[in-house]
Amino acid sequence: MKQTVLKCSPVTVRLWRNRWKLFEGVTIQIEGEIVNETANKVGLLYKIKEILTDLPRAGSSSRITNPEKDRLIALACEPPKKYGAPLHSMGT
Repeated sequence: MKQTVLKCSPVTVRLWRNRWKLFEGVTIQIEGEIVNETANKVGLLYKIKEILTDLPRAGSSSRITNPEKDRLIALACEPPKKYGAPLHSMGT
């Protein structure tokens, strides 16, 4: 198994662990609803995205809209070969 080293400070790691722990009950509830077929995985994915999204910061607002961000993420998940890019070593 390949290990990846992230350059994060202990403060950053603690912040995100605490944030995930704060919402653990919510994710467990949604997972239970999926098992009971009263919710779907898309709802869980949106909740996880919401939990892991940075809180608003001071300063000017983003010039990229949320739908544009979603499209960029979707595009980044597609294989480069699909668009004729010669980047064969960029993962699968």
